[in-house]
Amino acid sequence: SSDLVRAAAEELARRKAEFAAAPLIQLEEEGLPAYAAFNNSWIPQLLLLRSGSRYLYLVSPGPGFAADRQSSSPSFSLGELVRAFRTCRAGLYLLSLEFEEAGFLLLRFS
Repeated sequence: SSDLVRAAAEELARRKAEFAAAPLIQLEEEGLPAYAAFNNSWIPQLLLLRSGSRYLYLVSPGPGFAADRQSSSPSFSLGELVRAFRTCRAGLYLLSLEFEEAGFLLLRFS
């Protein structure tokens, strides 16, 4: 019975770790769905941050892998990131990123 409790606790910890890592895996491999502010509207995009990369890419959703479209997508150098602001309220999840040369990137998650 103590072995059963221990096994259940280990399984719960494993699932919790997988759940926590899921957005990072999505960000690196498939692109994390978000909306980017553009001309007073929100444009659906995929955020892509490849492992070892120094750039955050805004990739348009489409068929196939987001990584296949990253070279023709806008990118933001993480080395130029000055500030990041997060707003979390019921139903409103915003991330504002300020870059030295590129300016601001406002993202909404839903």
